[in-house]
Amino acid sequence: MSLVLPNDKDLGYKVPAALAKKLERKFSLTSEACLDNAVCLANYLFALGEVDQARELLESFVFNVRSVEERRDLWGSVGHGLILLAHIYRASEPDKASRIIAALDEDDFYTSAMTRYEIFQSDFESHQNIMDYAFTETPKYKCEVIGQEALNFLYFHEMIPVTREPLPADFADTLRGLIDDCYHHLREALAESRVKGRKQSGAKASALSEAKQHADATVLFSGQLSINYGQFYLDEVTPQNEGDYLSVERAFSGQANGLCGGAQKGKLFLVAGPQTGAILIDVLLHSSKPPVAETFEDAVECSMQVPENQTGLCSWAHEETYALDLPPGNYRVRYSISGMDRDYAEDDEDVDVPISGQRYLLQFWPASAAKDQILKVGSETAAYWHGTLETE
Repeated sequence: MSLVLPNDKDLGYKVPAALAKKLERKFSLTSEACLDNAVCLANYLFALGEVDQARELLESFVFNVRSVEERRDLWGSVGHGLILLAHIYRASEPDKASRIIAALDEDDFYTSAMTRYEIFQSDFESHQNIMDYAFTETPKYKCEVIGQEALNFLYFHEMIPVTREPLPADFADTLRGLIDDCYHHLREALAESRVKGRKQSGAKASALSEAKQHADATVLFSGQLSINYGQFYLDEVTPQNEGDYLSVERAFSGQANGLCGGAQKGKLFLVAGPQTGAILIDVLLHSSKPPVAETFEDAVECSMQVPENQTGLCSWAHEETYALDLPPGNYRVRYSISGMDRDYAEDDEDVDVPISGQRYLLQFWPASAAKDQILKVGSETAAYWHGTLETE
């Protein structure tokens, strides 16, 4: 099956655009993560006033997931999508909305241990703490958390007609206020991603300029990549063996350098400067060994066997994956970084924009396997990561 995604995948907003592109690359009715992402995107479209697009997206998949005992995770993922669709139907097709709510009520495993109102009270008690925490996070995470809070309260609101326990007289108004407040903050968080997206266009141009300095190379990627937990990867775009996960222990096993782990076949584990944020990176393919760039303070090398299955540049948990036109074979890889000790200021909320003066370069050329090397050490951060391997 295929999702009915927005015609304009860019949308003008970075957070939903990234979700739309991820869903365009891969969607499965048997994947909890895929269903979560599709419902999340529909909720963003709804918040932005793109109600018809949200409805079409939801209609393209929610009715194809069945409630079965052994896959409650899938039903839980799509349940909020059905709630949002019922809410959309409520304005113009109330009979459809009522049928969805009645079906959900028949199979509402959320109320197996507590009443619906008791569940609401528990969610309401933690709501402000969740919102306060979300406001300290990146726009992407902020959108996810606030969007989920909106859907949670939308569930209680839409289920009022089939709720049999006594409810406070002002319950519907209370929920309406909470829902409106959540969507107000969600729109603000989405707007932040639109502003940051405009700022990033210049950053991407800067990265491409760096890549063009290597006239003999093929540019596989040039632009911005999100960073979480100070790491990113090269991995299969669609793993053939789901159990072959990239492991930091296996990636750096037997190595001298602590920045580019290449000991696990067909994968690279790469360490970045910021724990959370964004980096500018160029990925280049050379026909032969290039000279070591003087403008980069830190540089290491290792070997990698690129598999037949397509390889991609991946952020943490593959939240962003960019397919690389890298033919299968044996390669030498050089990972170079400048400004690795630089970081965001403590009060800097703009962590979706790369740190000024920090750049990353990943170069490939055909070569037989050889032991990894540390070529240059110019930052305290790189020295630290190399040192962690020496002490193990």
